[in-house]
Amino acid sequence: MKTIATTLLVMFLVGCAVEVPPVAIIVPEPKHYDTRVVVLKADTATGTGLLFGDKVLTCNHCVMDKMKVIYADGRKGKVVKVLKRDAVNDLALLEVTNSKGGMPFDIGLDPAPGTPVYSIGHPLGRQYVYTDGEVAIANITRGSPKRTILKMSVNFGCSGSPVFTKGDNELIGIVQSMFPASDYCVVVPAPVIVTFLFVK
Repeated sequence: MKTIATTLLVMFLVGCAVEVPPVAIIVPEPKHYDTRVVVLKADTATGTGLLFGDKVLTCNHCVMDKMKVIYADGRKGKVVKVLKRDAVNDLALLEVTNSKGGMPFDIGLDPAPGTPVYSIGHPLGRQYVYTDGEVAIANITRGSPKRTILKMSVNFGCSGSPVFTKGDNELIGIVQSMFPASDYCVVVPAPVIVTFLFVK
């Protein structure tokens, strides 16, 4: 036993110990909790919503049966009614339970190309993921519906995610879709949202 112990000590001191495989250290992805943003969850899919007062604004295509709501502080609720929807512009306003309302925000109606922006959404089942980018083309008016194009990478689950300008924190739209295999996405712009919310 003494010989074995002496041998191990010598191996350690001269750096000849048996090589141990490196251990992978998994660093949890930071969550960017924002009380304006909620998780919309159904049995088969997840989407994102923006608190507008005590209601939730999201994309019309995100509306699903038996939707649950998860707030940034962990509270849970459910969607009880679709108050308003616009299939052409892909918008919906939802009545939800257990809402305390979200922080107020300003509206940015006409962001210039190159404006730095960020979004918080729930891609691929992950929650409260921060993504930044910039405006590529704002408020495209040719054809219908009106859209804004961002250079920003999004994924499934980001539909309905609010997009804010960096610094001013003005809402310029909500994510509507992505361009496959690219770093660009399509946004329903703020002027369309304002019309949807305030014009009958």
